[in-house]
Amino acid sequence: MKRITRTIVPFTLAGLLSVNGLLPAVADAAPNAASGQFKDVSANHWASQYILKMGLRDVVAGYNDGTFRPDESVTQLQALAMVVRNMGLTEEAKKYESTAIPYSVPDWAKGSVALAISKGLIKPTEKNFYPDMPASRAWVAQLMVRMIDKESEVGKASSTLFTDGSSIPDWAKGYVDVAVANDLISGYKEGAGTAFKPNRAVTRAEMVTMLSKGERFLKIESANTRIGYLQSVSGNTLTLTDESGKEQYRYTITSDTQFYNGNVKTTSANLGTDSQLLVISENGQARYVEVINFKQKSKYDKAVLEKVFIEANTVVLRLADGKLQTYTIAKDAVIGAGMDRLKLSDFVNGDEVEFRLNTDGQVSELFRTGLSKAQSLQGSVYDVDKQNKLLTIKASSGKLETYQYSDITYVEYKGKRFPSIEDLLPGDEVKLELTNGIVSKVVVEAEAGKTNGGDVGTVKAISDKDRFVTLQGEDGKIQAYTVAQNAIITLNGALAPTLADVKVGDKVEFKVQKDMITSLAVKNRTVYNNKDLLSGSIFALDKKNRILSLKTTNGELKAYEVVSNAEILINGSSKKELDALDKDMNVSIQLNEDNKIIYINADNRVRAEVVRVNTDDKLLTVKLATGETKVYVVDPKVDITIYDVRGEDLRDLRIGDKIAMKMNGNKITDIEVERSFVYRVTENGGTYSNRLTVQDENGRSHDVIIDSRVTFSIPGIPYPRVSDVKKGDVLRATYLGDDLKEIAIVPNVYGQVVSVSPEMGRIVVRDLNGVTSEVTAAYGTTIQIGDRQYTNINVLKPGDRVQVAEATNGAKSIVVLTKVETTFNSLDPLGDRIYTAKQSYYLPDSLFNRQVNLQSLLRGLRKGDNVAIYLLNNEVYEIEKVN
Repeated sequence: MKRITRTIVPFTLAGLLSVNGLLPAVADAAPNAASGQFKDVSANHWASQYILKMGLRDVVAGYNDGTFRPDESVTQLQALAMVVRNMGLTEEAKKYESTAIPYSVPDWAKGSVALAISKGLIKPTEKNFYPDMPASRAWVAQLMVRMIDKESEVGKASSTLFTDGSSIPDWAKGYVDVAVANDLISGYKEGAGTAFKPNRAVTRAEMVTMLSKGERFLKIESANTRIGYLQSVSGNTLTLTDESGKEQYRYTITSDTQFYNGNVKTTSANLGTDSQLLVISENGQARYVEVINFKQKSKYDKAVLEKVFIEANTVVLRLADGKLQTYTIAKDAVIGAGMDRLKLSDFVNGDEVEFRLNTDGQVSELFRTGLSKAQSLQGSVYDVDKQNKLLTIKASSGKLETYQYSDITYVEYKGKRFPSIEDLLPGDEVKLELTNGIVSKVVVEAEAGKTNGGDVGTVKAISDKDRFVTLQGEDGKIQAYTVAQNAIITLNGALAPTLADVKVGDKVEFKVQKDMITSLAVKNRTVYNNKDLLSGSIFALDKKNRILSLKTTNGELKAYEVVSNAEILINGSSKKELDALDKDMNVSIQLNEDNKIIYINADNRVRAEVVRVNTDDKLLTVKLATGETKVYVVDPKVDITIYDVRGEDLRDLRIGDKIAMKMNGNKITDIEVERSFVYRVTENGGTYSNRLTVQDENGRSHDVIIDSRVTFSIPGIPYPRVSDVKKGDVLRATYLGDDLKEIAIVPNVYGQVVSVSPEMGRIVVRDLNGVTSEVTAAYGTTIQIGDRQYTNINVLKPGDRVQVAEATNGAKSIVVLTKVETTFNSLDPLGDRIYTAKQSYYLPDSLFNRQVNLQSLLRGLRKGDNVAIYLLNNEVYEIEKVN
């Protein structure tokens, strides 16, 4: 992602407390510390502690009448506001008040919502944020997981068994699991089980409780809120220290001070030395004290290992103050990393360590807490945080290491077009190179799912719904496994394969971590790719013994056994039994390694090309696949299907159209017409999606679903995935009737028209890298300028910005970009929006990838400079400074 600046700033919620009754009305209706309650919250209310604490922390407030209204439900906007404030981010959202957001919210909330979007708390593409709608438990679970920055664990946490688990929306299940695993939310006891009630609205009392449970994951310290370790309680003075013991903080204890040990009320006399405390104060007086023990006070010193002398049993450590110190390792020293015991020879220069000395000044305990950077630069991708430009990899030791990357980080990824950080997938094996502490290069050494080693077995049973698979190993033993939500499934030829694509009988290679399958690769078959299929017609079919005799296209007869779980499609519809097949049907079949049929695609339609249409006499002359020309009578009630056409009849057929016909005797009853369209990609659903949003030449949007029935190709990529498609790519979609059959990425050229030769039908285009291309515009070429379409290239002129793509039969599809001439005012602090005298424009990531000098151009702009902005489908495609 390329940006001028990318500063991660905290949140605010200016004006949170007094707008149209959406939130509590006043900030001064804080709880009375003596009673710890609002007037409508009894002392024994189950949430009184959390209401008190969140009120003192200014996360929530009461109403003008002194009430808290704990049982009122919260709206999504209110819940988001509370989360923003709980994160300790108070003033910074004012910087975002002018940032455009796709929601209608009160003015006071605009900056906070914009900042929430930038932090990933809500994502407009998910289309599940409705500010005034009550916040459901499922929705809040997602919000809380994002608040504590645990979204990378979604799909990895163990599933929680709720009695109403089936009613939890699919998109929320992973978030609910993580929220439960981290004790942010729980269920309701019902009989012998526990229900989650995902659609139930969250109350104000429930919300503050969840916010409190999330504190241990956040940096909540502020002017009146501090976390430290108890040094002493002397009289009415409570003294805290930081972890190092160097900083001290003193508070006065009053009769109103409330003490808690976890969620149990206590007194100052019961506080233990070195306990970790949360103290909320006011004017030096402790109002609220809670024993939290989020982190035990360390009894070890921290250092970086600079040198190891194994023969002398000695180490050189660089201490926290930067000084070097040489220590001898005691003979009985405990040496390790986590729960693992290590030898001194296992340590290398640069390892981060914690150590403790005995009374003789020798190291009695030495633990590695961080791998040397030299070792941690290689591993598998664990998470990519695009918002904060953080790449987390899992080293061979199992430890997670996080690195900052930048706009110019280079990615080397064999088989990828224009690879970027966004192409990295969890599980990809990578090697990193750092420059000044920033990742300068990422080399992908092995793609996720391309296993190296691992166990081998045969699938005996499988359930996509329950996420389990039973495998028989090479030793004959049968073992059942749970399949992790984020497990990498590999099936040659499949686009974004899932567990549902794995079949009983498949030979697989798999990896197991913590008793869960994390990767599973089908090794014995490839998803039906036309080039791998045998084609012909059914010569004979023994349904009892499941034997199909195939007459191939070259006249050979071959007989094959059909496996019991074979996938059968007839005209695109799934069938379960061989009874659906008939003699003489045209079929394509796929065999497994045992030469048995595992896939049958049958078609009882006649394929042909239109030669002549007689609408008066209802006659259709076609050329069959065999080369024979025949004339058919068309049924008066014929059903004709042409994609994106309504009310089709014979007059819509064109000479040369390829069609599929259903016959009743010698009469045509159904016709599906093959048509191709050129689209421009406006949105890619993401790494794990098979959906593209595209725009046609008339500016209309369409959704394209690329599943396993669609032939999909990208030049230069042998096994393309939908994630390989980039916004702005041009594709050709081929439909048979209303069914999408083929998607092909079409090479295209973007640049500036240098010259136009109408008499020769040629134009010369220079791209943003200065490379010129000569484009021949054959018959049928279209030029789109605004909402008008032309067929003569003489409408083009030098200086026009154009996108040129292949259409059909050698023709071109040329779009002239809209040019906006204006003056520059300023650049958004995030670097993703430019403000001009006419309006502001969003700068998409693809623009920075395409126009590599854009950063320096924007840095050099001054207010009042003349600029030209080129738009394609209302998206900025290029920015030019005009002298």
